[in-house]
Amino acid sequence: MTDDVKIICGERTFLSDQKTLSLLPYFAATFRSEMQENLTNEINLSHLDGDCIKIILESLQTGKVSTHRKNNIEMMQSLYTTSHYLQAERVESFALNTLRSLVDKKTAPKILEFATDYNIESLKWFVQNYIEQNKCK
Repeated sequence: MTDDVKIICGERTFLSDQKTLSLLPYFAATFRSEMQENLTNEINLSHLDGDCIKIILESLQTGKVSTHRKNNIEMMQSLYTTSHYLQAERVESFALNTLRSLVDKKTAPKILEFATDYNIESLKWFVQNYIEQNKCK
């Protein structure tokens, strides 16, 4: 049995190994089960953002989170939801911290809506506090 694992995300395919992937609870549970993914060493994550999968895999290999592109709200929202789904806590924290840094009078409503939709209480509190202090609508 090989440790090479294919992660299929839409048109993109990423290669990794079970040991590295098992650092995340999501993958560790997958490899402990009798699921098809464990038997074929292929994991289909087509419902997730491929750019975010790449960032998460790189963070597992390097121990650092780097987005390699502009940190905009949409990217960080996608990175948060993907990392939350895969239980990649370091990347999830990075996305939340970046979202906090992007809060301003223009972005506050959109980020608040995201925090509310995904029940992210710490981000919701942060944005509400910002809105109160800065008299945003």
